[in-house]
Amino acid sequence: MKVLIMSGGKGERFWPKSNIEKPKQFLCIVDKEKTMIQLTFDRALKLTEKENIFVITGERYKKITKEQLPLMPDENILIEPEGRDTAACIGFALIHIQKKGKVPDEPVVILASDHEIHPAVKFKKTIQTAEKIAEERDLIVTIGVKPSRPETGYGYLKRGKKLTGYPGYYVSRFLEKPNITLAMQYIESKEYLWNAGIFITKPSVLLCEIEKYMPVLFKGLKEIESSIKDTEKTSQIFKKLEKISIDFGVMEKTDKIVTLEADFEWDDVGNWLALGRIFKEDKEHNICVGNTSIFDSKRMIVYNDLPDESIIAFGVKDLIVINSNKKIFIFPKDRIHEIKKIIKEVSE
Repeated sequence: MKVLIMSGGKGERFWPKSNIEKPKQFLCIVDKEKTMIQLTFDRALKLTEKENIFVITGERYKKITKEQLPLMPDENILIEPEGRDTAACIGFALIHIQKKGKVPDEPVVILASDHEIHPAVKFKKTIQTAEKIAEERDLIVTIGVKPSRPETGYGYLKRGKKLTGYPGYYVSRFLEKPNITLAMQYIESKEYLWNAGIFITKPSVLLCEIEKYMPVLFKGLKEIESSIKDTEKTSQIFKKLEKISIDFGVMEKTDKIVTLEADFEWDDVGNWLALGRIFKEDKEHNICVGNTSIFDSKRMIVYNDLPDESIIAFGVKDLIVINSNKKIFIFPKDRIHEIKKIIKEVSE
């Protein structure tokens, strides 16, 4: 099997710790010693050899990727000419991957670079089952996660008919991030799973579905394939490709997609609220990371990565307080989705 790690991003959701120069996959967020992409690479090494692991990222992140993943073969770092969303990104990567290795069409596991997954043993077992399905049935396998709360920040998928011979289901619907009412209905029905954004498929199968449902994008990918050694030409072609996610472009339309329910813990570590799910709370449901002290406060997330400075919170609740990169950022939890607007205002 091969593994493709997608490593793009603008560094907005964990601002001010993350930024355009160093988005969250290159930061130590859930682990004190290793960055998110290093943890993902370690996870991939449990599935296959380093020669079969690929990272697709932007030119801006080529150097830091090499620094953080010294075991990664240089030729396996694929450079996306421009951010054109995941359909173009994955198609571009699969064309390159097909040309490498002794088995050009063996299944590829497509992973994000910034998810939290454990334990590794259960993750490996689920992926190995998915690999068998992808190999034997020429299907696209996605991993679904049983919802533990009415989450409005994740996409969902609805289970359809049972897959014979394996503990999986065909996916009858992909659903984008719902409002809280819909999210509660999804959980109550017990027919829906979170879409973890992990796909396992043969390159030929997914490229065939791209050709079927996104013929213009596929035509551009074939032009890139025929000019693959001409970096300037492939860059010009790539920058004109349709900008759309693989979910919208293919997964919502194809009848070749099935899901396996994850037998492991998963979190996409989407923003600062994720710390409340990853780190242990105190009796007042506070999360404290770094040099911090909290008194008479409730449901706080306080993060300080500057050891020579301290944060002391007293008599407050439902706030997120961040001290990082020479900035102190304080905001209410229920307004976290407005961070992008604040970053824009500060930048201007």
